[in-house]
Amino acid sequence: MLAKLKKLYKFVLRGYKADSNTYIKYLRKIGCTIGENCWFHDPATTFVDTDKPYMIEIGDNVHITRNCTIVAHGYDWIVLKNLYGENFGSSEKVSIGNNVFLGMDTTVLKGVTIGDNVIIGAGSLVTKDVESNCVAAGRPAKKIMSLEDYKNKRRTQCLSEAVDSYNRLADKGMFDKIKENWEFKWIYDEKQKNHEFNTFNEFKSYCELQKDKMCN
Repeated sequence: MLAKLKKLYKFVLRGYKADSNTYIKYLRKIGCTIGENCWFHDPATTFVDTDKPYMIEIGDNVHITRNCTIVAHGYDWIVLKNLYGENFGSSEKVSIGNNVFLGMDTTVLKGVTIGDNVIIGAGSLVTKDVESNCVAAGRPAKKIMSLEDYKNKRRTQCLSEAVDSYNRLADKGMFDKIKENWEFKWIYDEKQKNHEFNTFNEFKSYCELQKDKMCN
């Protein structure tokens, strides 16, 4: 009952930006093409061009995080109109491929195509096309590395991050957080092909050992 009341409150307060599903439904209705399994992490702070929604195509499995902007038109031509009396309309298609992540505060401008399997770093300004299977970031956004290289980098970093996260949660007595829905759970899940430990207790012992080494 409480969950339903919260959902109703959000809808009254935010309208079509109440949650991701409501926002996607609205964007599709006004002309955006949006695939399956997409997610807007914070619709209230997201801006998707509602002036030219039919110029925006978003593929499957796309995650768009807080404070992102996607625009398919420009209004800079008003300066030319005011000075020369001529109207130069400005609108180009924006295409975002499948399996794409837009980090917080990312802006995607008109005429941009982002390929499949792409990570766009937080704070990026995407002014030109981004090829598939890569990580790009910056203002303007540029390719930083291939997705394969990024996977290898994250694999190296992930274990040390998991150990630090576990020890901090353990110090605060937040064991429920570790056992239920923890992003590093795959490390000790034998069902995962890239798991590092066979059991949770094995991983726990490793974390405690690393903590002891840092303290000594």
